[in-house]
Amino acid sequence: MPTKHVSRMRLKCLIFGWIATMSLGVSAANASLLTLYDGSSGVTPDGFTPQQLNFFSVGGGTETYRPAEQATELQTTTVQYAGYSNFTPAGALVNANFPLLDRLAGYQIKFTMNLLDESHTSDSRAGFSLLAVSSDAAAGALASIEIGIQGDRIFSQETGFTTGESAAFDAQSKGYVDYELDVQGSTYSFKADGTQLLTGSLRDYTSWDSGPLPDPYEIPNFIFFGDNTTSAAATIYFKSAHLVQPVPEPDSVLILSLCLGGVLLYRVIQGRRPSASCPQISAGSRPLH
Repeated sequence: MPTKHVSRMRLKCLIFGWIATMSLGVSAANASLLTLYDGSSGVTPDGFTPQQLNFFSVGGGTETYRPAEQATELQTTTVQYAGYSNFTPAGALVNANFPLLDRLAGYQIKFTMNLLDESHTSDSRAGFSLLAVSSDAAAGALASIEIGIQGDRIFSQETGFTTGESAAFDAQSKGYVDYELDVQGSTYSFKADGTQLLTGSLRDYTSWDSGPLPDPYEIPNFIFFGDNTTSAAATIYFKSAHLVQPVPEPDSVLILSLCLGGVLLYRVIQGRRPSASCPQISAGSRPLH
């Protein structure tokens, strides 16, 4: 290959590498991570600092920190329910600085869990559920999603709390699994260990009647991890949970500006040539073409 062509190729690689690096930097800068719980801290989620989650139990569901697992054991029976929420039973945020779950900007809820045991008396109930209610939840708004995790299946809850999208997944035999809920606009997707299992539209659950109790489906910005039904039971190890927002997306306008800047830089450098010993750009009066 002619020397001049090699030099030009090196310059192109240098420029495009610079653009790619800058692009990745922009994407990463757009994402912020909030740790809701980290089991390596040696405490249960409601003892984690800064506290983001509150423990809620009805009928005797229990939490126990397991040092050997660096995780919290959450255990319920079919006459109990218990779990963790970013709200107190009185309807106040556990942490007043909790960010908005802005579905238009997008957000991710990630958590790591080991489902040790699960049972249910209805196919549309699960011993462990994740509920996310976006910041603009209201009657008529597709802003929420509830995911149920059974021993051998993962599914979403329809508006009437029947089974929606579902997929076979042997959670009970896999040990620790990294789960991820992605919310963007009016849609969601749910992954297990990086594999997408579910995707579909967000729901409006506000028509559910909770009676005299506070209705979590009508509380904007609400998150819940755990067993929220007396029709199922589970024993889990809850290891960690994080909120990422917004979902990292490259800023197309800024990326275009970087590309144009790279092109201009390339044209300026064309009046220079690389030295014979290394690909560094050295001064010179001869053009490369």
